[in-house]
Amino acid sequence: EEPRRGMFVMQLTPDDVRDIYDLRIAIESRAARLLIERGEPAAIAALRGLVEELEGVSHRGADAAKVDFRFHETVCLMSGNQRLHGVFVRHATELRTLLRLDAEPTAEAANLLVRQHDELTNIVASHDPDAAEAAFRQHLEEARERMVTRFRDFPEDRGQAESVGDARATRGPGR
Repeated sequence: EEPRRGMFVMQLTPDDVRDIYDLRIAIESRAARLLIERGEPAAIAALRGLVEELEGVSHRGADAAKVDFRFHETVCLMSGNQRLHGVFVRHATELRTLLRLDAEPTAEAANLLVRQHDELTNIVASHDPDAAEAAFRQHLEEARERMVTRFRDFPEDRGQAESVGDARATRGPGR
């Protein structure tokens, strides 16, 4: 019998949320810089396409969360750094869970989501790696604080944030 096989359920705490977003900040801000330094024109077209798709589904929380995830994964993938993208993918279950919880179907939240991702895309298109790195950092820091506050102030959301994953992909006790 192989150890650490099968499925597990992990209930996220405010500290878990902070840790996940801190990891995202490190990965995605660096990925945005590398994407610009690579000068891959297809990356900007892909991000613009995802912003258009996001605009069409932004009022449907679960669908918006899926497109939001693909936007951020595309930044990591098109950075050209396979290890950065690999870390992003290894934490996909937790990221998807948090994005679903953060995708509020109000018109105001939907408009903000589209506007933020359009601004991130425009900054990437400006070819300024410092500005892109800072913009992704700010975007994710704001999301981190919003989600940590939500998990701290509304403990019932923790039950909705159970992540189910493959135990073979995890490292360490309980994570």
